[in-house]
Amino acid sequence: MTIQLYHCNICPLSRFIVLLFKELKIEFTSHSQFFWRADISLIKINALGTRPTAVIGKDNDIFIGVASILSCIEDNFTSDEDVMVRLFGKYCDGKKNIDRHNSNKHHIDQNQDHNSKNIIKNNIKDLKITINSKIKQKSQIKQFFEWFCYRLYQDGVRPLIHEKITKVIENSKEQPNSSTIRQARKKIKRHLIYIEYLLTNKDQLYISGDEVTIADYAATAQISVLDMINEIDWSEYRNLRNWYALMKSRPSTQWMLSCPVPTILRCPNWYTDPDNF
Repeated sequence: MTIQLYHCNICPLSRFIVLLFKELKIEFTSHSQFFWRADISLIKINALGTRPTAVIGKDNDIFIGVASILSCIEDNFTSDEDVMVRLFGKYCDGKKNIDRHNSNKHHIDQNQDHNSKNIIKNNIKDLKITINSKIKQKSQIKQFFEWFCYRLYQDGVRPLIHEKITKVIENSKEQPNSSTIRQARKKIKRHLIYIEYLLTNKDQLYISGDEVTIADYAATAQISVLDMINEIDWSEYRNLRNWYALMKSRPSTQWMLSCPVPTILRCPNWYTDPDNF
């Protein structure tokens, strides 16, 4: 599978896809560009010019956004147990269990054409669909993924990127809005407190259990950007810090953190260090 990935190193949504590909050992050709710079080759395939955008396969199919790219990877590797475990942990093999209640009551005889539709209809009414615990856990992992990629991003990470980075780099006459920054910080704090709560279980190393999943990749992408602009007081979040140390030590995260960032940014000394922060 050939992949051309258009991404931005300071965009947490792009960072998630980079982490995903690196964790799955999926090779890709990187087209990295900061989002305030026009990329003609990207605009030709995605008129909005948004990142991440991926061109995948011999037919050059275009996938725009994290959800679209993730769905493509999931659909293409459904039968690959190793990939699914890396996405959803041990919950990857959950399937819907269908209990046909009183199935013998409505036996369908293929030779009885005149009333087969009614029999099928009655059978459907009697189907009892149960969702097992593995499906529920997989659903929860995807909910965490969406929370990080959409809620946390929209509430706080995106506004801070715009106010603290984009405005400065674009030499905007408009000064960073202190009210917007305060509101973003307030919302981010609530998110961080909740993540800290999720990690209070001593037997739970990661966001959704004892195995790393897309929930952790999504969280790492957002947290790494906040850390890059020094927006986290790590002394307030012991569990979060321990979790991020684990994630930061992974080769995929180290590769992501080594990617260039704007020269105006003065990243903290611990930005790439998994041990001292």
